[in-house]
Amino acid sequence: MRKPLMSVSMFRRIGVAFALLIALGIGVSAQGQSAGHAIIGEVRKVDREAGKIVVKTADGTEETLKFTERTTVHGLKEGGKVTALAGREGSHVVVHYVGEGAEKTAVGIEYVGKEAPRVIEGTVVGAGKMARTVVVKTPAGAEETLHLTERCMVDTGKGVVKGTEYTAREGERVTAHYSEAGGRKFVHLLKRVGKAL
Repeated sequence: MRKPLMSVSMFRRIGVAFALLIALGIGVSAQGQSAGHAIIGEVRKVDREAGKIVVKTADGTEETLKFTERTTVHGLKEGGKVTALAGREGSHVVVHYVGEGAEKTAVGIEYVGKEAPRVIEGTVVGAGKMARTVVVKTPAGAEETLHLTERCMVDTGKGVVKGTEYTAREGERVTAHYSEAGGRKFVHLLKRVGKAL
């Protein structure tokens, strides 16, 4: 009589180890960055029937993105569906999306408001972990302190994270789209455009 290749207890151990690996993987991905990228711009059109939204970015490019029932919108009292943006053409949003070219699909949208955010480009020269701030030095030599909140999206170039989960490194080149309130600059989208020097 042949011996079984694996005993029942070995199968159980492998099953337990596999379950642990899956649980660890889910935990890491939940804490880490989400796939995709983020853009900021003006809502030009919301086509409910086609399930598409058109966003015009600061450089004048119009991006057409698909949306689904699972696409969430934050910052609107009317609810968390993209269709709530219909009639708000001209307002500004940050869109977290996956895919490339004509296959871009919006995963999440953050409503910014009617006013266009301001833009700062520069190099990170300091970061306050507890205060959730990033100090950026502009090409003109000015240093600007930017505040990152949970509603801020950070496009690291390898994925998107919340502002409260991002740790900037000195020397990184970034572009920040922000609004001012109470004398502070609150970032809507921080985009990493170059590696730390």
